[in-house]
Amino acid sequence: MIATLDLLFRGAGLGALSVIIVLMARQYGSTVAGRLGIVFGIAVMAGLFCPLVAHRWNAGPWGVPAYAACSAVAGLFWLFVRAWFDDAFRPRLLHWLAIAGLTALHLWRGADMRAHAGQVPEDDLAG
Repeated sequence: MIATLDLLFRGAGLGALSVIIVLMARQYGSTVAGRLGIVFGIAVMAGLFCPLVAHRWNAGPWGVPAYAACSAVAGLFWLFVRAWFDDAFRPRLLHWLAIAGLTALHLWRGADMRAHAGQVPEDDLAG
């Protein structure tokens, strides 16, 4: 039952984010902040599937794009908020390198996720 509710809420989140992305593309698609918001929304949509890809589905190599997108969410949020509140902001190469570095570190940290798929960490069982 909980797994069904989990999928139901993830689907509802995907639907809501899809509407937000379409409206943002229509209203703000020509601005830097709008384009970063669209990319951020797509990464959040991928982030909804990260726990499923990493721990339940044993995705393997085809799950890497979703895992990379959910790894980049924090950096994309940072760029989106800077562009949204500062009209003169333009992302530079250094910004994208910082996001790529954070994403690479996260992917490297999770490289052995297949070996731990579906396992609950021992710390969680103690509580």
